[in-house]
Amino acid sequence: MSETPQPVPVSTAWLAHIGVVNWAVREDYANSHGLVTTLADEQTVQMGGAHQQAWYLIGAGLSAIWQDPQQPACLLWRAMAQYHFAGLDAVHFVDTDTLRDETAIEQAVERIIESGVDWVFSMDVEHPLHQQLAEGLALVVLPHFDAMMAQPLLKRDAYLRLLQPEKFLSYADEGLDDF
Repeated sequence: MSETPQPVPVSTAWLAHIGVVNWAVREDYANSHGLVTTLADEQTVQMGGAHQQAWYLIGAGLSAIWQDPQQPACLLWRAMAQYHFAGLDAVHFVDTDTLRDETAIEQAVERIIESGVDWVFSMDVEHPLHQQLAEGLALVVLPHFDAMMAQPLLKRDAYLRLLQPEKFLSYADEGLDDF
């Protein structure tokens, strides 16, 4: 009689520590082992009770960048998302250009905080959304795509910040990084 191998619990933090950033549970395996994959509002993923990281990117003009998949900035973001995250769907974005009044900003803050976000990456440090989020969350400042396209060294800086965001945190009471 052969025993069925039992799944070994593996934390997402351990996977990230060893460099595994782009992974998923095969649907057939999840179904056969009773794992439930649910996508809550704003894509916080629960798999068998384990938490998978959620990320947000805030910046000006992001909607326009995503509109044209052949635009260099969009191609750069796709490469970054595939390398650092579980793909494009793992990162949610807020285009600060669309937040025209205080109510819209407050709704965005609530949506981000309620999502259980692990990291917020900001490309718009001057916007009130960044300033409000910095009061309660640690943000990682990234250069805007336009700057990264013009200055290749900024791409390297962005990749480093995505690899080790805890080393580049920005808080409300600290000076902001300028790009």
